[in-house]
Amino acid sequence: AGMAAKITTEYEFSQLESDYALIKGTSKIKTDDKNATIESENLTMKVDLSGTMTSEIKVDNTTGWIIEATIKQEIKGDTFIQESPQMPEGMKIGMKLNSTMTVTN
Repeated sequence: AGMAAKITTEYEFSQLESDYALIKGTSKIKTDDKNATIESENLTMKVDLSGTMTSEIKVDNTTGWIIEATIKQEIKGDTFIQESPQMPEGMKIGMKLNSTMTVTN
């Protein structure tokens, strides 16, 4: 939705198998500037979200290419629609976003 977020990740070498290495990542996600505004459908909004992301990445020992990766995100917070002629009292919308992404070769 046009908002910027800051993601800080720590990766850890977790396991070595005969054909792949497993790398795990733990991330913290936070709205970069919760006072920044975005425009959508003639409405001015502010977004204040934070959460976590975990990653498990299998890397081919020979090629270095990703064999498979699973990334899970859990983000929650609020979106605030500022007062306007279309919405004279403004609005606060609670948000919870959960996603799982799988990448394969």
